[in-house]
Amino acid sequence: MKKYELIENKENILATLENDTLKRNGKLLNLIKILNLLSENFILSIDGSWGCGKTFFVKQLEYVLNSDMNLPLIDKNSSEILSEFRDRHVLFYYNAWENDDHGSPLGSLIFSILNDYPKYKDCVIDNKNIFTTIKPILKNIISKSTGNILSPEVFDRLTTFEELAEEVITVEEKKTAINKLFNNIIPNNKRLILVIDELDRCRPDFAVKMLETIKHFYFNPKITVIVVTNNKELSNTVKKFYGEGFDGYRYLNKIYETVITLETENLKEYIDYYCEFKKETFLPEDISYLLFQHYLFTYRDCNKFITMYRIIEKFINRESYFEKEEQSVTKYILVPIALALKVKNVSKYNDYISGNGEQVISEFFDYIEGYDDNGINYMEWLMEMLKVEDKSKAKEEFIKMYKNGIKNSKLVRGFPFLDIISMLGNTLNQY
Repeated sequence: MKKYELIENKENILATLENDTLKRNGKLLNLIKILNLLSENFILSIDGSWGCGKTFFVKQLEYVLNSDMNLPLIDKNSSEILSEFRDRHVLFYYNAWENDDHGSPLGSLIFSILNDYPKYKDCVIDNKNIFTTIKPILKNIISKSTGNILSPEVFDRLTTFEELAEEVITVEEKKTAINKLFNNIIPNNKRLILVIDELDRCRPDFAVKMLETIKHFYFNPKITVIVVTNNKELSNTVKKFYGEGFDGYRYLNKIYETVITLETENLKEYIDYYCEFKKETFLPEDISYLLFQHYLFTYRDCNKFITMYRIIEKFINRESYFEKEEQSVTKYILVPIALALKVKNVSKYNDYISGNGEQVISEFFDYIEGYDDNGINYMEWLMEMLKVEDKSKAKEEFIKMYKNGIKNSKLVRGFPFLDIISMLGNTLNQY
């Protein structure tokens, strides 16, 4: 079974950049222009819903920085812009979610950077000075770690570290030490882009401590911090930490200098190319695409839907399971709606499969009625499937067919399509 997912590997990143498949090269170039303008410490956020491709976007940024490729010439100055970007920057990527079992966000970040610094050997002025500078806070990293992830044995394998300091130093001394560290890692003519990803998925205490660490310790004028997150969820995380009545958005606005928003763009081309939709007929791809738009699917939502659909279509394509009328409604409407709800809204999915989905059907009918796609009339197609000529009676017939389809879902020539759908994995309704 094929898994539909746009993996963040070099092949996919290169393909999306060369063909501008996601239509984000323009936004990527604009971000690069902003980064080129910065000369002081700066904290910005890349905000977007879960599954809209935020991590992929910053991985594209990293790829462009570390390669010699030119983006498609969006404007005549793009080559010069990219050249300046590469000459002035190094980038470090940190996944906060993968590290939130560490006791100290400050220690975790520093350890990760030091552990990863060989990537930037040409940017390091004095290796010994780096380790000497950071010694005073290494003990704090070890003592506050969990699960022996940052145990002394780990440091023993990094033979350039010397003995650890015996006492925990003050906040001001930590700030001074960290500032010296980055001054040694980052050459005079470079800036460090510190990308912190997946903060909205972290434990509330770790997420808040990380934000405070960014604000209070990463103040070096040669550092740009990019917080890649779902700010709606992150604001809820902050609220959980500080308690009801706390304004999470206001808190975040005090941290960020600016916010760049990513949407789920160019959805049609994405599903055609990456999910291998075939546009030979209206069925079932077009009805699925209507559902994607109706329920505001992200790229990841589409991936999950298509993976499940490709499993179940092996069963529903066996014509012997269906009478002709049953086939058209069940196969091309009821099944895709069930899958869409299973991906996007578990509560509505449960109502739907229990026969209490009249509102779901009614709202989808209204969406189809108002939808316009270059003159394609989906309502005429739906009325033909429902075998009604009077538009005023179409919604009533649609609900009736849904009721009959759900009632008979386990009796359609022995094909229990709801039972099979129920075996496919849910996505918790968090976003």
